[in-house]
Amino acid sequence: MSEDIVRKEFNHNGFVLIKDFFDLESIEALKKEIHSLISKVYKMKRITIEKPYDSDDFEQLLSEVIKTDRSVGGLIYDSIKLLPSFYRLLSDHKLSNLFKQLRPNSSPGISAGGYGIRIDYPNEEKFRAHWHQEYVSQMRS
Repeated sequence: MSEDIVRKEFNHNGFVLIKDFFDLESIEALKKEIHSLISKVYKMKRITIEKPYDSDDFEQLLSEVIKTDRSVGGLIYDSIKLLPSFYRLLSDHKLSNLFKQLRPNSSPGISAGGYGIRIDYPNEEKFRAHWHQEYVSQMRS
């Protein structure tokens, strides 16, 4: 997708969907670290997990975690933000370049505490994150 098309779509719609933006190896590395994290949290909480890592059923595994013990979901959510592979994705030069392309008069930056992964589960309203919740906690937003 050319820069002009990306910018036009973003300016018109307020968002742009770029498929395959990150290389698959980076995504796989993050998923493996998350799986390892889930295994460690399960061990800490004395919950049995016997499933070996399989990227095809990754989302299912995460859903099972939430069904087993909801508090574990929050612990995993907060812990994911500490993983090295997450930081590598977050600081990928492609993101900075895309930001500069979409917001030409702005400078890219990473706001402490504002770089989480949004995880909402179907039919679960109690813990659902509201859109633009960052305005309350990130005054720089």
